[in-house]
Amino acid sequence: MLAHRHRTPTVSPSMQHYLRAIHELEMERGTARVTDVAERLQVGKAAVSLALRTLRRDGFIRHQSYQGVGLTQRGLMQAKQVSGRFAILRRFLEDVLGVSPEQAVVDACLLEHFVSAQTVDRLVDLIRFFEQDDPTIGETLARFRGYTRGCERPSACPACEFDCDASIGPRGLMENRRSQ
Repeated sequence: MLAHRHRTPTVSPSMQHYLRAIHELEMERGTARVTDVAERLQVGKAAVSLALRTLRRDGFIRHQSYQGVGLTQRGLMQAKQVSGRFAILRRFLEDVLGVSPEQAVVDACLLEHFVSAQTVDRLVDLIRFFEQDDPTIGETLARFRGYTRGCERPSACPACEFDCDASIGPRGLMENRRSQ
């Protein structure tokens, strides 16, 4: 007979959003209610109730109907991990790449679920590298922020030797640049 192995359930990106929202609400208000979570995530209370049922079943939260929601130790660890990745990615996007704060939040929210710990660790190193009190590093970051690549044709970038379709938008790179 095979021994039964306890598997830790994989937390989907959607469930990670719920855990992060609950954690943020607990930090801000001391408690998280279903209505607060729904408002934070801009979803209906029924969707929150379904998600909470899954999170409770998997041992990430404590929740009784019509009462506040609390993270278990396991849920807190997962929420902190997701929150940390989000904060690092948002900061990298804003502070290093110069992405607008609004877009950085959207992009960090998408990336936080799929980026590896190794990549996040190196992003922290890169952020800290650019924070050094060295005028040369500051100048390099400023030069990078002012740099925009220039491609001869929108379909292929000779410098990169690959198609740039993912970043050029619907009208093409050159047309987008001319209209700016």
